[in-house]
Amino acid sequence: MTCNINQKCGVCYRTYSAYKSHVYRRHSSQLFSSEPSFNNINTTCTNNNEQEDVDSPINSNVIYDDDNEELFYLDNSASLDLPTYENTEQSARTTASLSSTVSQEYPSVSILDIKKSYTSFIMQLREEFFLPKNTTDVICCYIVTLMNHLEVLLERQAFDISADSFCSKDLKEKATNKAIELNILKDVVKNICHQIQGITKNEYQFMKSCEEFFGYDPPEEIIISANDEELEQGYLIPIDKSLSSMLRSQHILTEILQNVQQQRMAVAMDDDLMLSYRDGHFGSRVHDNSLLIQLYTDDIGVTNPIGAKRDQHKLSMIYFCLEDLPEQYRSRIDFINLVAICPTNIFKDNMKAKRFLQPIINNLNELQVNGLFINGNHLKFTFSTMVADNLAAHLIGGFQMSFNNGYFCRRCYIKSADRNLPISMTKADTRTCIDYDKFVEKVIRNPYESPLMGINEKSALEGLIGFHPIMSLPGDLMHDYIEGICPLVMMALLKQASSMRLVTYAGIQKRMEKFQYGYFDCRNRPPPILVKHMQNDRISATAAQKLCLFRLFPIIFNDFIHDVPSMIVYKQLREILDLVLSIPFRKQWIPVLRDLCIGFHESMLLYFHTKMVPKIHFVCEYDKIINDYGPSIRQWCFRYEGCHAYFKKIALRSNNFKNVPKMLATRYCLKQAFKLSQLNRMKNLHYAVRITNTQRTSFTTQIKNILLDHFGRINPEKDLIQCNKLFHENVEYYRSSVYVLDLRDPDEQPIFAQIIYILKNNEKWWFIIDTLETIGYDESLCSWEVKSMDRFSLMDPHHMKYYYKGLDIYELKNSKNEIDGPTLELMNSVEKITTFIPKFKQQLLFLNEREKLFNKSNDNLTQPIVSSSASSNLNLSSSSSSSTLSSFSESISERGSKEFINSATSESDQSLIVQEKNALFPDKYVIPPLPNALLKDIQNGALNKFGPHYSNRQILIEAVANDLIDKYNML
Repeated sequence: MTCNINQKCGVCYRTYSAYKSHVYRRHSSQLFSSEPSFNNINTTCTNNNEQEDVDSPINSNVIYDDDNEELFYLDNSASLDLPTYENTEQSARTTASLSSTVSQEYPSVSILDIKKSYTSFIMQLREEFFLPKNTTDVICCYIVTLMNHLEVLLERQAFDISADSFCSKDLKEKATNKAIELNILKDVVKNICHQIQGITKNEYQFMKSCEEFFGYDPPEEIIISANDEELEQGYLIPIDKSLSSMLRSQHILTEILQNVQQQRMAVAMDDDLMLSYRDGHFGSRVHDNSLLIQLYTDDIGVTNPIGAKRDQHKLSMIYFCLEDLPEQYRSRIDFINLVAICPTNIFKDNMKAKRFLQPIINNLNELQVNGLFINGNHLKFTFSTMVADNLAAHLIGGFQMSFNNGYFCRRCYIKSADRNLPISMTKADTRTCIDYDKFVEKVIRNPYESPLMGINEKSALEGLIGFHPIMSLPGDLMHDYIEGICPLVMMALLKQASSMRLVTYAGIQKRMEKFQYGYFDCRNRPPPILVKHMQNDRISATAAQKLCLFRLFPIIFNDFIHDVPSMIVYKQLREILDLVLSIPFRKQWIPVLRDLCIGFHESMLLYFHTKMVPKIHFVCEYDKIINDYGPSIRQWCFRYEGCHAYFKKIALRSNNFKNVPKMLATRYCLKQAFKLSQLNRMKNLHYAVRITNTQRTSFTTQIKNILLDHFGRINPEKDLIQCNKLFHENVEYYRSSVYVLDLRDPDEQPIFAQIIYILKNNEKWWFIIDTLETIGYDESLCSWEVKSMDRFSLMDPHHMKYYYKGLDIYELKNSKNEIDGPTLELMNSVEKITTFIPKFKQQLLFLNEREKLFNKSNDNLTQPIVSSSASSNLNLSSSSSSSTLSSFSESISERGSKEFINSATSESDQSLIVQEKNALFPDKYVIPPLPNALLKDIQNGALNKFGPHYSNRQILIEAVANDLIDKYNML
């Protein structure tokens, strides 16, 4: 670092301590000077009779005495990116670089110099410290606000001066003027600078300021190690303090209590509904007036970027959340609070884990017994569940940590060797609390017998009121389905499609790169599945991206994926996932979910028996999980995982790896103190994006009539404005997106509406919607098919609350426009067709080659082959680019008999069939004559040649199908 205190110095130093010694040794006069010299102050008027300095002391607290001034706060997201300088050398270098622009002895300062200096400051923040634009905007806003406050303070310190004291005679005509003495002005500015510098002078002063203005409480230290061991600590943020700060906002508390009451009323009116943990079997013990507290635990790794070892700092995090938060707040990570943090190796020792968890247990037990008094309300709380992934849940519950041997399930007594058996054959008994307690006692008496029936030790949370490992550790559908089975099934289907030559690995990557995602799906757009991902059998994406890909999987690959025989596995899994993600859930769906899980398990054994991982068993237990814990979406880890990003970013930005748990806990407490101070302002969000004026010509006649009927005679260009996006009561509404208005009474079919315009008139927003016609549910695409009927109407945003998430519309190519078999037979000239439809060239060439192959192999056949029109139609139903017999035979096996006869015969053929209906099928069916080569393989017992993708299988199917068509009209 270079010394720039004056132009004659310029000495460079490598360390901050050497630079500090140089300053005290060479520049002590500048360091301890009481008042800086101002050489550039020019006075325009001098009066010999100038008043003496008025003794007007300035109160050091004047900055904070103005109750009418508005307080400005940083943006919520800005706190994630503000760097912390734990290293004094880096801090000194930063301070020197920032002050270098003003340390030079300029002869004069102009507006351009100030603009240049400020631009340099903003550039350094953006390019050197990587602050985002929203943070620099907040800094700019605060500097302007600070100058405005300074102006107010200077105006208060000004006093009246008689007009006689001015030099110019023209000024005597004015009554009085405002003025302030230069010394007072210096004192005001100096005092403000002193107060600002005092806040960030050191960490202690900053913490004191946070305690004074924001109610900051430091985290509590937990001594984990014994007296004779090396010191190990964890840190606790008490749950009762976090709840008191959060529920101090009357607005939030009122909405929570109303949400609980509305859920109870809905269940009372329809006892088949399941809305929360209270509606499950284990939740029946919870009092209706108690608020539910849910805990979550997980491990995260933070990396020291300058260390020799990577990922050596691994931490265990414990969070909590109120389950009774309204839906518009549950998805916000601001309402997920940190409880405790410690190094992960603490949980390897059971005694240390108990020392760490005991303060949490005591705090939560006291909260459940005594409750809280907030704003005159006595609030009661009850512990509900501890959600975690399977590994963390087994660690907390005392179960075995291995899933590849023994009794690996914490809900039943199934063995690892039996997980590949059909569910109907396993008959695994369900674990009970009584059995668990008995096994724990046996393990305590004889520790060498562990794991005993999958149990290693007593749970570390045994003293928590309402906790039991059998009743308090539900499954997590995010880890089991979204990050577990869904990517496994998608990868298996794509690999099977590639083995059938329906698509290549490069084609899969190209397809995903070119797919156009909708507005809402684009936020979770998955990265393309690269060739290396296919080779490694792994989809690299986040949980939200994997869920988006799984939902759009049949749409992205709609042209070939339905020709894969194992597509039934995806459809079964899709139906299961749609049910487990449902909120509210109906109790009558539980048997349906059970049957779907059994069918999915059998399909996995049939098609992907090598993929039978332990999570296959876990996902087949969700009918029991929902019955015991209520809707499974209430216990998933999806939003908790989002909290990890904040701590990872802070750890990397701070470069402080001496005591990572303390640093992260302290930074989190500072963040929460700031967030909770704004909670009174965190009301329903209302703002619009991209507001523009409306044009009269943009509305159709029908919409104009709707506006005329509702608003009367108005001028759209003056009385209406429009926007592309509206946030209303924390719900986002976007033009062209689709929303669910309601359910149709008889069959609970959704009623969809598309937003056409978002208009504002007299400070109120309105929607012009098009109520869509719901044609039906397309099982092949797993989507609802809708059609616009131009049924426009005007709707208040308050009436679109049935389902608060927007949906996207995807337009697919209509397969009904494909050429059928009889039409294809008439196209005998390939050259004429390929000029404008290249796809049909492969279809015609396929028919020609098929006839040659079949006639060559069928020397001894007595029955004729079906017409080319029938075979061509079957080929069109399979993959469009396939020209092999494997695709053809697969297509025949998947078609029903009625569909085959309808597509293979013309109207004239049908009349002939009606006359031959008297032919009865014999009791013993005789297979028609077969080719000699095929008969030889049958006599030799070469059944492997009749498997999938073999010509013998296809010839046999063709011969039997032709015989049944011609003789008995059965296909």
